[in-house]
Amino acid sequence: MVDISPFESGLWENIGDSVVNRLKITARNANSISVYFDKLKLSKNAELFIYNVEGTVITGPIREYENIGDNVLWGSNVFIGTSIIIEFKCPASEKNENQIHINKILYGINPKLKFSNKDSITGPGFGLSTSCNINAVCIAGWDAERRAIAQMVDEGGGWCSASLIMNTCGTRRPFILTANHCVFQNGSLINTNNSTFEFLWFSPTCSPTTNTTATLLFNGATLRSRWEQSDFALLELNQTISTTVNLNFLGWSRSTTPPNASVGIHHPMGDIMKISIENNLASIGQVRTFPNTAWRVVWDQGTVEGGSSGSPLFDNVNHRVVGQLFSNTQPTSPPCNQLTGGTNYGRFDISWTGGGTNDTRLSNWLDPTGSDALTTNTTNTSNLADPISSLSISGDDIICSTSNLYSVGSLSSGSSVQWQASPAGIVTINTPNSLQTTLTKNSDGVVTLTATISACGQQAVVSKSISIGTPPLTGTINPASSTQQLMMFNNITGPATTYVSYTWPTVSNITITPLGSNPYTPVYSYQGVFYFNLTGGLAIRIASTSTCGGAVYTDRYFTRSGGYRIAASPNPANDNITVSILDEMPNTIKSINLPEPITMTLYNINNTLPMKKWTFKTTQKNYNLNIQGIKTGQYILVVQKGMDMQSQQITIQ
Repeated sequence: MVDISPFESGLWENIGDSVVNRLKITARNANSISVYFDKLKLSKNAELFIYNVEGTVITGPIREYENIGDNVLWGSNVFIGTSIIIEFKCPASEKNENQIHINKILYGINPKLKFSNKDSITGPGFGLSTSCNINAVCIAGWDAERRAIAQMVDEGGGWCSASLIMNTCGTRRPFILTANHCVFQNGSLINTNNSTFEFLWFSPTCSPTTNTTATLLFNGATLRSRWEQSDFALLELNQTISTTVNLNFLGWSRSTTPPNASVGIHHPMGDIMKISIENNLASIGQVRTFPNTAWRVVWDQGTVEGGSSGSPLFDNVNHRVVGQLFSNTQPTSPPCNQLTGGTNYGRFDISWTGGGTNDTRLSNWLDPTGSDALTTNTTNTSNLADPISSLSISGDDIICSTSNLYSVGSLSSGSSVQWQASPAGIVTINTPNSLQTTLTKNSDGVVTLTATISACGQQAVVSKSISIGTPPLTGTINPASSTQQLMMFNNITGPATTYVSYTWPTVSNITITPLGSNPYTPVYSYQGVFYFNLTGGLAIRIASTSTCGGAVYTDRYFTRSGGYRIAASPNPANDNITVSILDEMPNTIKSINLPEPITMTLYNINNTLPMKKWTFKTTQKNYNLNIQGIKTGQYILVVQKGMDMQSQQITIQ
């Protein structure tokens, strides 16, 4: 275990508007090195790279979506050599949002693992397997299957092989088939959340064996089921697989008849991908002492070794998975393909029902709808539906005056969606029980659109906030403090804003408009909190400009800099309002010197137009305002003496 904080140990550099941190880690005398992060929290625009000192093998960019939670490790590729470089980059404004910490370094010291300056691009066990192994590309017709095989590395550095496996719904739910003994070691389960799965690591040429860096690495998986008697383990990757990565999910067969000819694809000794051929009928074997639980083959070409465990066995006719590797007793070194011993693969058909429970069988995971299918076919990710865990509502965040279409992605056959919008009445849902729906505007406001999805034996609820028309701002703007010449206004809430702490999509900007003779503007703003330098009274208005056009306003608030406040009554009012001048003590009338006239202006709260204005040149405690003829509604009364202004909201009935 180690305790390495790259942000503390690395070197920082400012590049334009970004910051970069680099840390070199060296394991002396090691042939290979990899690192594990127990903290990985990256901000929205941050990127993390890990590469060898030559810059020829690079993992990254690692981004926000790969962040991990507590008690989870994120493991890197295995890099050949003694040193790696950790490089972090993000906008300077996001620097403090990031956390990375390394708590484990794995390094290998193996005399068989050799490299030179001329050939420094090598993988974790590159060249370690025996010469009896055959590169996967040497046998034609198995390209699709190669694109489903992964090398699995646990947090202790142990190697196994694994494969992506189909489900009967035809979704990209990322199930991984491997061996039980790969996840249950020394009497206990390993933490598969800390395992890595590297796909597409095969030589692009049959001969000579050539390495590649064009691989795909996935971090972490959840154990779904396992059974000792057929030695299977089914995992589910913690990351969703994109349609564009050109991986395949393997078809399978639960036939009870042994295959007439067989093929295995695997990573022996952690080496680059290999292939093995059995040209004869498989026989019945066993896993440990459990009879009839394995298919047994004797290789005519190629072999298997440690690290091949968990790899799939295919029937050579339909290319379907019929088992996963348990053990081998056939000699693996030259002379190759000696007809003694054999290789046992736990039978897929036996694992299907397994121990009879969800956590000891394959059936409920790979056939959640109970279709009782006997086979599936290998399928590319581009032709598979979205897994329910990755679904979200697609469609515009704003409806101005027309109707908009909303959907939840690519769904498997037999799926259903129910749509709801709240609060009711703002929009009409035209097709509430279809895979996609159209919303039509009825009135201005903000709605939450909810989709309840049933797909492939699972149910999920996803939602989306949508602004309709020009919804009003809601909430309050409160003077939070007044210290000397600093006034802070906060708690601004509403349907939209550009500020970091809010997600209000319909507003393109928020402006502060001064009223009166002093054109003050905020000297600083952050996350909806506005700060002003004050040398006198200030009246402000918060205006939110909608994407749909026009502007919506909140109430207006005014600073108190004159040492007095006002009280208007009655409120609500009909014909007259009495305005009292109070000092800072509640309910106390203050006699104030008015060398300058005092003006009182009544503003329409919706459009800020002045409705009526009164001017007084004498000192009084109470002032009577005639409001006859003014329409009913909400208004703001502004009392101003020089640069000192006070305000109160007035309701006229």
